[in-house]
Formats: sequence, structure tokens, C-alpha cells
Amino acid sequence: MNKRRFYFHYNKPASKKAGFPKLTLHCNKTCYIVDKINCNTLTESHNQKRQPHCVIRGWANTIDIDKDNNIAYIG
Repeated sequence: MNKRRFYFHYNKPASKKAGFPKLTLHCNKTCYIVDKINCNTLTESHNQKRQPHCVIRGWANTIDIDKDNNIAYIG
């Protein structure tokens, strides 16, 4: 089974618009704006010079998005 690279970070513009914190999950050349992330795999922080300055990244076997509850499940 191929592992997929993913990363997520806080999304300030979406959070300001919604009135509560939002996260952006990037995987498979797609970004998803979600309320919560349940991550059951190893992750690491990564700093970069461009925005977003700090992201959490890792490798996942599965990534499922629950669109009804706006939750991402990473395994």
C-alpha cells in the first residue's frame, strides 16, 4: 500500500470568516478546510520561510473526510 504525504496548518482567513478555528489539510494535490483532524499516524512540524510558516506533516495510508461533520481522519 502506498503512503501519501499530507500536511495541515491553521487557516487564519477561514477562521476569521467562520468565527471559530479552521484547519487546512493538503493531500493528493487537494486542500480541504476542516474543523477537526483525527490523526493516528506519526507527524512532525516543519518550518519554512514562506506562508504558512509552520505546518504539521507526515505520511498516511488512509485519509477520509467526513463532510457531514467536517472532520478529517488520517491513518
